[in-house]
Amino acid sequence: MTLAELLPILQMAIAPATLVSGVGLLLLCMSQRFATVVERARSIALSASALSGSGRADARRQLYVLSQRARFLRGCVGTAAGSVLLAVLLMVALVTGSIAKIDVAPAAIGLLIACLLSLLLSLGLFLLDVNLSLNALWIELPRGFALPEERAVIRPRRRPARLPLNV
Repeated sequence: MTLAELLPILQMAIAPATLVSGVGLLLLCMSQRFATVVERARSIALSASALSGSGRADARRQLYVLSQRARFLRGCVGTAAGSVLLAVLLMVALVTGSIAKIDVAPAAIGLLIACLLSLLLSLGLFLLDVNLSLNALWIELPRGFALPEERAVIRPRRRPARLPLNV
């Protein structure tokens, strides 16, 4: 195989490699969130034994929300890792098909669609985790806490004086 024959094969494999790189960064973020949730749950579980009454009830609610978040994040990391695996299989199929002169278009299309669907599911679970983290925030806020009323951030503009038409 010459270099001229190898270059188109390498160009074909670049797009899935870029997808692997991008999803790898998402995995880094997601796994960090997962580690933070697990550490926060451990911290609350240790301190909950010293609490009583409403403090213990709040700790239980926080632990419940954190356990839900951990489940979502576990699914999030798993489906993102599955997306990376499918992208790597796509690269292998493209390179193997090009070298062996086999038509791998149907398999490549199927792998690409599965890869993107896995990534979409991962991002959906990530959004659910973000929503649950807001629920955990509301549990932690003191009772009777109210947000200040929203004020207009942008002041209304004054209309410029009208110019006479015969100027």
